Amino acid sequence: MMKTCISTKTSWLAVAIAATAVVLSGCGEIDNDERFIELPPVEGDRVVLLEDYTGQSCPNCPEGHRIVSRLEEQYPGRIVAVSIHAGEFAIPASNPTYVGLKPDFGDAMCGDRGVSVYPSGVIDGVGPRLHADWAAAVREALQKPSLCEISIGGFMYDETTRLLRGRVDILPGKSADAAIGIWILEDGIVARQYNVNGDHTWDRNYVHDHVMRGFATTSVWGDAVALVRDEKTSRDFSVALDPSWNVENISVVAFVTDRASGEYLQTAHAYIDMSTEQN
Repeated sequence: MMKTCISTKTSWLAVAIAATAVVLSGCGEIDNDERFIELPPVEGDRVVLLEDYTGQSCPNCPEGHRIVSRLEEQYPGRIVAVSIHAGEFAIPASNPTYVGLKPDFGDAMCGDRGVSVYPSGVIDGVGPRLHADWAAAVREALQKPSLCEISIGGFMYDETTRLLRGRVDILPGKSADAAIGIWILEDGIVARQYNVNGDHTWDRNYVHDHVMRGFATTSVWGDAVALVRDEKTSRDFSVALDPSWNVENISVVAFVTDRASGEYLQTAHAYIDMSTEQN
């Protein structure tokens, strides 16, 4: 079956703690300020992982990017967005003509998540969802308790080999047969994007943020780790950065899932600060 990019017009109505999204025909006719109504803050320390499956030639994907930006503004420090370029609307990183952002594992991730339309979102492993539903799903996920603490640090970078090392520390609030995923992101990538302004043209200087570049585990979804309640567990990682990536814009995402239930326990995100390298 051929995958298609759905053209939608989104309208948001959020009252108290409930949010209802209505999908209508058309594309991008509502001002950004009218898409979200301010809601009371969500208590707790849960950080939500939003996988944004997108593509540079997808006409509706810039609207997904705008929704992600608004969610980041609404819940500062509480949402980690990852743009995963995949499918026929994505330009492969190996493209000899244009700067492409589709990694060689992007399509496999789409298949694992059951993504068939773009943009699609997966929130803490649940989805895929059309972008009209992201705000309500993120808010619902944020209200769940976090079941562990995660910190990322110990960064060391070798400019000659471009090898990045780091460490993830986990303090679980429950014992679990878990998995830890470690993803590598890059911000500030200037590359073409279609239909940015709704005029069905290419913006060749579009700035792509939180683009997934690679992962530092044997599987993209993470490696097994046995967690014991209230006992700290640490995992060292290393990953070779491609010469085309700007190390100053690289960041690391770590997330922990319960392998039995698929439940996300917590997510963390950290930028590399070479001025405070740790041993």
